[in-house]
Amino acid sequence: NGRWAMRDDAEFREALYCIRCASCANVCPTYRVVGGHVFGHIYTGVIGTVITPFHHGWEAAAVPQEACLLCRACVDACPAEIDLPRMIVAMRGRIVEQEEQQKKARGIRRLFLDAILPSPSLFHLTLRLAAVMQLPLTRGRTILRELPGPLKRLTRIRAMPAVAARPLRRRVAEVLPARRDSKRTMTFFASCLIDQFYPEIGEAVIKVLNHYGVTVHFPKAQSCCGLPAYYEGHKETAARMARDLIAALEPSPGEYVVTATPPCGITLKQYIPKLVKGDPRWEERGQALAARTLDF
Repeated sequence: NGRWAMRDDAEFREALYCIRCASCANVCPTYRVVGGHVFGHIYTGVIGTVITPFHHGWEAAAVPQEACLLCRACVDACPAEIDLPRMIVAMRGRIVEQEEQQKKARGIRRLFLDAILPSPSLFHLTLRLAAVMQLPLTRGRTILRELPGPLKRLTRIRAMPAVAARPLRRRVAEVLPARRDSKRTMTFFASCLIDQFYPEIGEAVIKVLNHYGVTVHFPKAQSCCGLPAYYEGHKETAARMARDLIAALEPSPGEYVVTATPPCGITLKQYIPKLVKGDPRWEERGQALAARTLDF
């Protein structure tokens, strides 16, 4: 029933270590809210998401895997230490490959992940347009309570952060004093979240570092770290963005890179080295970036 194929698949063999204790379901935030029926087949929760494609075909994996938040709570709870989130990412990669082979494009999501997100100029222009278009919806607030049209479902049960009127890259000069006597310097990787949605957090980080005698560099070439593309299974796009970010943060190779966005710190320290591994031009540079990355 698919188990031999799972055993022979290096990416998913680890799922066979499962002892059916349901610890992963007990701590899964999605399972605790929606229960097991949404997973569609006998095995529910994140373990079911991983093994169901081998039992019922890969078309059965498309919806359940989207319920995973990749929070890694299941890894901490699993007595067999099965890395289910790693397999979820691998599964998403295979789904993307199958969609490409079958020429099943996913419209706006595909356009955003493969065209807009990896292009810093296009990405920032899109967000600037969004900042203008959201004005009738925000009414001076920093959150969006109701989006129109096909985006309405995103705010059906929650509010969304509004795009900042002025991103950090346009405000950073106001909080970067001309300190040339400092012996300590750092490069600040703001992440698109802080840069475009919460610039006041970035300003606060820079002020704290300045207070402790650190001169902060803010490379304007920096953009998204590629985590959304990586988590969605678009590994080629994520690898391209990894190379671009390495190049953007390299002008001062002796400096530490500090970030205040934990998922992006994980990307710089763990995922980027994986994405450029085996590339003779980028592997060593990716490891060097990981080694000098610090969480604020």
